[in-house]
Amino acid sequence: KMQRTEAVTQCVALMQMQANIYTKREEAGKHVDFDVLLTDFYADPESQIAGIGRAMGICDAALNNRPLLDFIKAMTVYLHDKPDKDMGITRMHDTHSSKKREKQCSDLLGWMRSDVSCSRWIDGNASA
Repeated sequence: KMQRTEAVTQCVALMQMQANIYTKREEAGKHVDFDVLLTDFYADPESQIAGIGRAMGICDAALNNRPLLDFIKAMTVYLHDKPDKDMGITRMHDTHSSKKREKQCSDLLGWMRSDVSCSRWIDGNASA
C-alpha cells in the first residue's frame, strides 16, 4: 500500500512539473519548441539530438555533422549510464539493475496505473 501511494505521488509530481514547464513558457508568451520523448530518443537518438539543436537555433552544418551528433549521443549515453559521476549535470539518481529494479519496483507500472490520471498520462506517452 505504501509503495503504491508513493508511486502515485511521484507520478502526480512528475505530471505537475511537466505541466508547469509548459504553463510558465506560455505565461511568458513563449512555447516549448521541442520535447523529446524517451521512446523517440531510444528509437532515433540522432534525429532527436538534431531536433533539440534545431529548436535552439543551431546551424544546419552542425545539425548534419555526423561526428558531432555521434559525440553528443555518446555523452548522453555516458551521463545516463554513469549518473553518479556527474550528478551536478544529470540530477539523476543511480539507475537500477534489472535485479534491483525487480526487487524494489516490481509493480511500479501497476501502482502508477492504479491512479486514473497517471494511467492516462502513461498511455499518452507522458503527454496527457
